[in-house]
Amino acid sequence: MKIQNIQVHQAGPLKKTFQLEAKGFNLIFGPNEAGKTYLIEALSSWLLGKAKGVRSKQKSRDWKPVPSGSVELTGLDQNDLTKIEIFGSDSKSNLTTWFSEEKDLSLDFSKLLVVRAGETLIESPESLIKETLSGSGMLEGILADKNISKTLKSAVISNTSIEGNNAGDIKDHRELRDSLRSLRSLRDEFSGGTGLELNRLHEESLGLENKLKELAKAKRIHAYQLSLELVQIKEKSLSFPEDLDELKENLSSLNSKTEEVGKRQADLDGLDQELVHREWATNGYSRYKELKALARKPVVAERKLNPVLLILAATFLLGSCGTFVLLPYPWVAGVSGFAGLVSLLLWRLLPQRTESIIKPVDDPELTDIRLAFEKRFAEQLSGEPVFQAKIDQLNQKLGQRNQMHEELKDLNMSISILDTKTEARMHAISPGFTKEEWDKEVSKQIEEKKKLLGIVVEKQRELDRFGVNEQQFLNEEIGVGWDSELETSLSIQLEAKNEALQNAKSQEVELKHKIAGAIGKMSDDWESLISGLEEKIDEQANNYKKVTAEILAKVCVLKSALNLQKDEDQTISENLKSFEVIEDLTRVGGDRFSGFGWQDGKLVVLDEAGRSDTLDFLSTGAKEQVMIALRILFARRYLEKTPAFLLLDDAFQHSDYNRRKHLVAHTLRLVRERGWQVFYFTMDNHLRDMFKEQATNQLGEDFTYHMLS
Repeated sequence: MKIQNIQVHQAGPLKKTFQLEAKGFNLIFGPNEAGKTYLIEALSSWLLGKAKGVRSKQKSRDWKPVPSGSVELTGLDQNDLTKIEIFGSDSKSNLTTWFSEEKDLSLDFSKLLVVRAGETLIESPESLIKETLSGSGMLEGILADKNISKTLKSAVISNTSIEGNNAGDIKDHRELRDSLRSLRSLRDEFSGGTGLELNRLHEESLGLENKLKELAKAKRIHAYQLSLELVQIKEKSLSFPEDLDELKENLSSLNSKTEEVGKRQADLDGLDQELVHREWATNGYSRYKELKALARKPVVAERKLNPVLLILAATFLLGSCGTFVLLPYPWVAGVSGFAGLVSLLLWRLLPQRTESIIKPVDDPELTDIRLAFEKRFAEQLSGEPVFQAKIDQLNQKLGQRNQMHEELKDLNMSISILDTKTEARMHAISPGFTKEEWDKEVSKQIEEKKKLLGIVVEKQRELDRFGVNEQQFLNEEIGVGWDSELETSLSIQLEAKNEALQNAKSQEVELKHKIAGAIGKMSDDWESLISGLEEKIDEQANNYKKVTAEILAKVCVLKSALNLQKDEDQTISENLKSFEVIEDLTRVGGDRFSGFGWQDGKLVVLDEAGRSDTLDFLSTGAKEQVMIALRILFARRYLEKTPAFLLLDDAFQHSDYNRRKHLVAHTLRLVRERGWQVFYFTMDNHLRDMFKEQATNQLGEDFTYHMLS
């Protein structure tokens, strides 16, 4: 058979319709979410059936919408090998049916052709080996005989019983045994009678009722005593003053106000201490201003003759005299003398004007005031503003002091009134206690009253739980105390006895109904019922013997087959050594493995040194190589010379680079030498490049590459 064309319509993760004209080797590459899983599940479902064709234990996805498209195959019709058969989403049949009907193959054969999501493992390679390599397969047929259930295969027969899972033949055997026991039990029940049991239950029920009546009286007496205790406690609680909380509050207020008086008095004393210097500051400030005013003197204006004019006048006069004596120019001497007289006149008429400020002399009294200020107020007196600010500050504190004095007066008055009121009340309710003991005594009485009120509430709840009103109170002695646990226990026992009594009363009727139901014959006549019961017992006993004998026979045959299986295992072990069997393994493993072995019904792999390992102990990559070899071996052996196809979804992804070389080479050899088709889906760049390089060189036109976008 050969796949000619594939078409999967765009849907789900496919970005566009997938179309492929199939060759011998078909490489489909794409990253995650590109649609590889979508394609492999669509093809395996159309070709091999969704439930039977998909080898993976994982469930196929429920794609919405369901994949649609078609696959064209040839070679299914032996009379016309070119005839095209189409399988798709609308097809009602698949290749699994063809393998079964045309090739007489197991329905599980199609599992060998698909590797999905890199899962190469074969669920039961041992079963496939037994089917293909045993001499006749008869023992496997016996062991797999549907007439011998799985339950019987694991059953154990002892001297007295057949042990096994409760299913199939063993279940039938046990049901017949239980039915026979039930019928015989009904017969024994009828023979035993129920009269004595009814009398005993009736007497025990009456005894329990009498005890409960006595307890009911004890409950009424206890409720009465509890009510008396409640009245006494209430009266005791009422003996406490009603205004204890008010007294407690007044005492607390008195203490807090007394503390407040102390704090305010301390603040007042502090203000008085600061205001000691107020009178001095007021008088000193007045004197300070007077002395500062006297210390200030006005600016004095002073007149002086101009020395420049005097020098000019002297110069001109001396020059006039010299010129007159020494030079023969009298007019020059006259002019010089006139200039000297004018300068002298101006010197007298235009004197020079100057001003000077005489610095005041520091007054000793001012110094004393300054020093006194600094000593009293611990700050420097730099001028009148500082003195004025200090006077304003002291006046402000004087106002605060007066206001605080009035508030303190009012507070003391309030304390006096509250103290008088509290003292009178405390002397009335608790005479002999000092003021220091008042608060403790009031707190004690409040606590005692609170405790009594709590007891009242607790007793009242207890009385309410009894559900006994005053009309039901009972004042007498009966010698039995109230016990709630005993009442509960007796009530439970009485209920159980009454129920048992009722059951016993109806036992006779029920027994008739049970026997009638067991024999399938309704009657109120004991003779007719018992006669039918005996017949039914005989019938079930015969059936039980027959089923037991059949089970024993099947188990014996099965044990014989298991003994013969040992010989068959020897045959399988010898066949596993044939060249045809180990050819695929040695090629895939690259001489890593030398062959297969068969130990205790399990397949083992032999390495180049002859050591054996079970498949479970192989690495993931090595196990992949073995499983690929087994798939190819079994598929070729089943189909003999008829080539088929493999759908491989990243089947080599767990193998290392060295193993991949052998797997790739053997896959291409299967296409080249055996004529098989391989569809390999991958997202692995390394595998893609290896396949492309070797397939191009070895297969030429019989290779196609498709990349999913």
